[in-house]
Amino acid sequence: MKKKIAIFCGGPSSEYEISLSSAKAIYKHLDKNAYNIAICFITKDLHAKLIKNGNLDFENDKTNTPLLTILKQIKKEGYLAFLAGMHGEFGEDGKLQALLEFEGIPYSGSNEEASALCTDKMRSMILANSINIKIPNSVFLNIPSELDSEFDITFPAILKPNNLGSSVGLSIINSREELKKEALNLIKKFHTTQILVQEYIYGLEVSCGALQNKQGKFTLLPPIEIHPNKSVLFDYSSKYSRGGSLEITPPKNIDTKTANIISEIATKLHIILGCKTYSRSDFIVKGKMVYYLETNTLPGMTDTSLIPQEAEAAGIPFSSLLDFLIQNSL
Repeated sequence: MKKKIAIFCGGPSSEYEISLSSAKAIYKHLDKNAYNIAICFITKDLHAKLIKNGNLDFENDKTNTPLLTILKQIKKEGYLAFLAGMHGEFGEDGKLQALLEFEGIPYSGSNEEASALCTDKMRSMILANSINIKIPNSVFLNIPSELDSEFDITFPAILKPNNLGSSVGLSIINSREELKKEALNLIKKFHTTQILVQEYIYGLEVSCGALQNKQGKFTLLPPIEIHPNKSVLFDYSSKYSRGGSLEITPPKNIDTKTANIISEIATKLHIILGCKTYSRSDFIVKGKMVYYLETNTLPGMTDTSLIPQEAEAAGIPFSSLLDFLIQNSL
C-alpha cells in the first residue's frame, strides 16, 4: 500500500515564495509509485486546502477553508505531514509543529521545542558555545528600546534579525547611526523586535547538513562552500536569485581535515539542539577557525538548495534524500 504524504507549504512567512518552490521540487522528485501524494497549501492568512490532483499552480486557486479544518481532514485520511516544504516563520519556529501535535498528526523533522530553539539564533549560539564550538562576538538587542545601549562591537559589523531565516534582513553596518537606521527598517519591513549585532568575520561561508536515521545513526554530508556573486554576504538575494552565488561541494578551498571537522560539528549541533532526521548548520571559516552562525531545521528543498547538493555529492540523489526523510519520520 502506498504511504500517504501531504507536502506542506506556504503560510505567513517571509520565505513564502521559497516554500512554494520547495514544495514543487519535492513533488517532482517524489516517487509516485511509492507515495500517495497531496499538497497542503497554506495561505498567508492561515486558510488552507489539500490538493490531490497534482496541480502545481495551487497558489492561484483561492481558498477560504480554515487551516484547522484541513488538519482534521489530514488526520482522518491518515497522511504524514511532510514539512520539508515549509520555511521561515510558522513552519520553522515550531508553531505548526505544535498544531500538528495537538491534532495528533505525525510529521517529519524536528519537534516544536527544537524548532523554536534553532530559530532563536542567540540561544542556539550560546548552547553551541557551551560545548566549545566557536561563535562570533554577538550582542542581542530588543528594538527600539535598547538601540542606545552600550555594547562592545567593532564596526563594520553584521546586523540580522534574531529569529528570521534565510538571511532575511542581513546587512553590514558601519556605525551606530547606521545600526539605528537599519534596525528601524527591520521593524517596519519584518515586524521583528529582536536583533543581533555580530563581529564581521571576513572568511569563507560554509554550510553543512546532518542526516540522522531513526536509530540515531548519522550519514555525514560534505560541507558546501559558498561564494556570493551579487553581494558581499550570502543574503536572501544571493541564496534565491539566479546566479546569486557559486556553491561548491565538496569544498575546494578548505582542507580535508577542516571539512571533516565541519561535518562532525554539524552532527554535534544537531544533537545538542535536539533536532530530528535532518538539519543544516551555517558557518564562517577563517583559516583553521570555524565559527558557528545558526542551524536550520527546515532548510530549502529546491533542486539547487544546499542540502540536496550536499546529498548529491555524497551519492544520495534528491529522490533518495526525500525517501530518507520520509522513512525516518514514519
